[in-house]
Amino acid sequence: MIAYCSLGVDVAMGNAPVKRSLFGYIFVPFFKRSFYDASELAKSSPTATEFIITDDFDFEKEKQLLIEKEEKYLEAGHENCKKEPNAFFGRLAAEQTGVGMYNHIDHHLRQFGA
Repeated sequence: MIAYCSLGVDVAMGNAPVKRSLFGYIFVPFFKRSFYDASELAKSSPTATEFIITDDFDFEKEKQLLIEKEEKYLEAGHENCKKEPNAFFGRLAAEQTGVGMYNHIDHHLRQFGA
């Protein structure tokens, strides 16, 4: 899950492009606000195939890598991150992307009791 969250930061920074999904076009009106508001994200939400990770990873290395990527994201600021639409939610304001990333990572840390 740490590698999955790390990939999410790569996408937000524009370092790993993900194509917009048809599912996102159809259902985004129902879910978009939940990505960047204060509510907890829904369980069992769909995941783009690019985010399905099956490899084995060293937990400590991946944890450190995620921390480093988050620090780079914070240093760059929301305005310096990718400009392309989110693969599921479409166009987001820079602040919405940042809040959404926080909610997403927080969701998975809570999922595993961290």
